[in-house]
Amino acid sequence: MSEPLVTVFIPVFNCENYIRDCLESILNQTYKNLDILLVDDGSTDRSVEIIKNFSDPRIRLIENGENKGIPYTRNVGLREAKGKYMAIMDSDDLSDPHRIEKQVLYLEKNPEIDAVSSFYKMFNGKTEKKVSLPVTKPEEIQIYLLFFNPIANPASMVRLDAIRKYNMNYNPDYFVSQDYDFWARLSMVGKIAIIPEYLLKYRIGHENITKKSKRDHIDRRKKIINNIHKDLLDHYQIPIKGHRLDIFNEFFSYYYGSIRDLSVLTEVLHTLKEWNKLQGIFDRRLFLHILDQSIIIGLSNQQIKLNQ
Repeated sequence: MSEPLVTVFIPVFNCENYIRDCLESILNQTYKNLDILLVDDGSTDRSVEIIKNFSDPRIRLIENGENKGIPYTRNVGLREAKGKYMAIMDSDDLSDPHRIEKQVLYLEKNPEIDAVSSFYKMFNGKTEKKVSLPVTKPEEIQIYLLFFNPIANPASMVRLDAIRKYNMNYNPDYFVSQDYDFWARLSMVGKIAIIPEYLLKYRIGHENITKKSKRDHIDRRKKIINNIHKDLLDHYQIPIKGHRLDIFNEFFSYYYGSIRDLSVLTEVLHTLKEWNKLQGIFDRRLFLHILDQSIIIGLSNQQIKLNQ
């Protein structure tokens, strides 16, 4: 296999306890033709110092100078990436030594695929838990994104010419879930796949910006996800609006809520089935199967009450 240049993009913010291990997991990849791009978003700890102590010539460091937020930083990564592919990595995670090699091989063999992710393991330094995903093929992922995001962002690799062809970037107004929005918009114009192998260790159980944002900004986060849902429904011309859109958003959510009007929820689910039956956008059997999977998730995340 030829070795096209791959940029490994790592956004950095106050990760002094993890960035060394993260970088070493990339430097120890079996795939060697790497451009390792770190963009620091105004860290106030020793993160930048630790990065500068590495002497590998493949490492590039860009400093924002002040904290400008993760969407801005991710867009710097997209803009500054070189080569044929860009692998996305978070500064507190670890990549399997064969991750880049396997993802490049997949994209080289499947030129119609614009991005590829993988299964992953959640770990806290002591224990690990494997996380397999319910969908792996492009059409499966395209359907699933209507309801939830199945893609592990820091386990992903994108084809840079496709990203630039479609003028893809991260929404600067989305302080969280900008990855869901990115993958949703890419799925409208391109193809995404998931390799069913565990190629990333995703760190949990520590204080980071994502965890903090969940506590402080849950309402804003929900509004962003609602906007992503609306964009997807509008793109496919699925006739769910007004109060029915509110019910759709409340039900297909990872946050605990309360659906009080089961009759409207029933209408929403019926509309989804009839829409695809009439329009034939997706394979009918596959669409119903993934809708059923998503309904199970929705039920598990809601406290459903009868309308009184």
